[in-house]
Amino acid sequence: MISVILPFLIKKDNNNNFNNELNSFKISIGSIVNQTFKEWELIIVDDGSNLNEIDSLIESFKLSDNRIKYHKNGVNKGIVKTLNESIINYCSPTSKYIARMDADDISHPKRLENQIKYMESNSEIDILGCPIKMFNDEKLNQILEEKNLAKINSMDTIDQLLSVINREEEKEIFKFIQFPDKDLANWSMFFNCCLVHPSVLFKRSIFDTFKYQDTYPFIEDYDLWLNCIVNGNLKCSNIQSNTPLLFLRKHGNSVSSKNIVKQRESTAQASTFYLEKLFEKNGIKTSSSNASLDSEVVRFLISPVKYIAENNDTLSEDTFEKSIEYLEAIESSFLNQENQKYSTNIKDATNERIGEIASLCLSKFPNNQKSEAMWKKWISRNPTSQLLSLLSNLKTNETNNNNTNKTSDSNASLLNFLSNSSTNNKPTINSNNNKFKDNGIKIICFSKDRAFQLREHIRTFFKYLSETDSSFKIEFSVLYTYSNLKFKSSYQAVEKEFPNVKFIKEENFTEQLIQEAQKSNTMEFTLFSVDDILYFHQFNISNYCKILKKETSSLGFYMKMTSNITYCHTADEEITIPLSLSELSYEETGGEKYLKWNRSESDCKRDWNYPFDLCSTIYKTSDVDSILNGIVKYYGIRNGINHPNRLEFNGNRAIIQKQCYQNKPYCLCPTTPIMSVVTINRVQDVYDNPIYDQTLSLEDLDILLQQNDQLDDLEYYNNSKSYKSVHIGNLYVLKK
Repeated sequence: MISVILPFLIKKDNNNNFNNELNSFKISIGSIVNQTFKEWELIIVDDGSNLNEIDSLIESFKLSDNRIKYHKNGVNKGIVKTLNESIINYCSPTSKYIARMDADDISHPKRLENQIKYMESNSEIDILGCPIKMFNDEKLNQILEEKNLAKINSMDTIDQLLSVINREEEKEIFKFIQFPDKDLANWSMFFNCCLVHPSVLFKRSIFDTFKYQDTYPFIEDYDLWLNCIVNGNLKCSNIQSNTPLLFLRKHGNSVSSKNIVKQRESTAQASTFYLEKLFEKNGIKTSSSNASLDSEVVRFLISPVKYIAENNDTLSEDTFEKSIEYLEAIESSFLNQENQKYSTNIKDATNERIGEIASLCLSKFPNNQKSEAMWKKWISRNPTSQLLSLLSNLKTNETNNNNTNKTSDSNASLLNFLSNSSTNNKPTINSNNNKFKDNGIKIICFSKDRAFQLREHIRTFFKYLSETDSSFKIEFSVLYTYSNLKFKSSYQAVEKEFPNVKFIKEENFTEQLIQEAQKSNTMEFTLFSVDDILYFHQFNISNYCKILKKETSSLGFYMKMTSNITYCHTADEEITIPLSLSELSYEETGGEKYLKWNRSESDCKRDWNYPFDLCSTIYKTSDVDSILNGIVKYYGIRNGINHPNRLEFNGNRAIIQKQCYQNKPYCLCPTTPIMSVVTINRVQDVYDNPIYDQTLSLEDLDILLQQNDQLDDLEYYNNSKSYKSVHIGNLYVLKK
């Protein structure tokens, strides 16, 4: 069970009115009542409002839903005391988790469902946030009036209200914010609070040791998270999703808006205090070890650009120098604590921060010995992606400025220094086309906790592979990971079944991906795949590669696509077949027919314009090499390619948003369905792609493997003409 804590304090304005606040409160309660996850209790606590109208509203909710509890403080006790008393005294003893909610925000209907799924599948996480979208009442009401939708701003039409806030055309007005996940959330916390309080779900057991405190005004949540991290070794994370799960209402009367200056001051004080505790705990020495850390340096670390703007006249090189020292101390502290899986991300994140500070120092003090020393220290850390990104941004700014102002002159001198100091350290971002010459294809498959589906993927791949070119080589690698020893044993069994497949246990995804896709790959073509793909029709992969090689304006051969695809399951959206879709054939492949379309045309949506895809798409390896380098350049190693879903997501960003590969707007696919993505289970926790209702748990899948059952690929083939989506929920099992 989840206990949702919703404290509130509502007062009438100077005109004796509080209708807006009451309506927002009503919507907030309604968004919890409408949750798809049903095992919750909502604990509403009045912290001194004492308004009869509110009492009546809450009583009406209670009459229709007995999961709602109502408590009144009588007098204003403050948020800290109210939260502590609510969790300790009012929560049901069966509650395993505590969720927060504020009286003017809106929870997505699937917020609790998604959070509980994440927590249950990531037992090491103690505190979990989610992506949010900030919206402004004034702007929202203006949009609603312009569109004649003013009536939907009510509890009865929450879904319609959220659909307006989420509209594509409003994305510049209402800001979507994604926060770090488990690899960086704890590290990031010392620079800013990366858990939005009303979005949080945490284990109730935390309160056996930790409580909210009022040591630092207006940041009781930030103080609690830091305390849990430093003194409890607890782990924070945020769900990674393109869908906001909390809608945060911003207005001038909010506590944070009224107390922003004091809040910033408290944030720096709390971060300084807990950094001292963190360093002491890990035996990390700094130049301030015999005294307190410099809170001004911590302020600078929290927001360097803003700090420089506010303190430009008094700022010295010492602040930059100390901030880098603190960053390295934070890095050392977390490398002592975190497992190897997260160490690369922490190092990359630290490199990114140090690079920003070193470049800012060079900009402010361009001909300075300390500035150059800081830069050289950064270069010595081999900050590959961060260096490329920094140089790219500086060159872009230089082009835009056209040497017309002082900023441009500063950037020019900085660029000159960077180029001279980093020539031997800067890697190329171009592809080494001459390396990928072997006549063949490298297949790289990603798998987590699903040995059964992986086995079926590999089994049906080789079953339906109809290869006629004996000189064409096929190398098949699986990069896999598991969450328990039982699943480990299952993967070992699958590995024995396919001795011609290379199995690689995931230790450092980024490094292993680069090794397999770039460093050790000599094949002319590369195909990425995932474990829930099932093949059910014969295919000739060398013919597909020949067509792709001949069609020089085509980026990839998309084995998942056919002219049947008219629905995008991941977006729950109907899509149209492109007008540019045409049929072609070549003598070199025995006259076999293929389809070709221009993904850049306006009618190409979703699956028809998803150029970088891990669902059995074939690319020239030279293009894969360039795309991976582009991801690193624009988005960094830390955020770019450290997970299969980020790899795919950022590959599409690099191609579409950065307009890479405009010279290859065409795509190719077979005319006949040969495979589907059998979406009956989700194990990844980076992006919450939907799954069909007919699902199997990981344990259910593993039982199928132990029983030596199979997916009935013949039945999938018999039904294939009815598949309108790449992702299907059909489950056909052939019992042994």
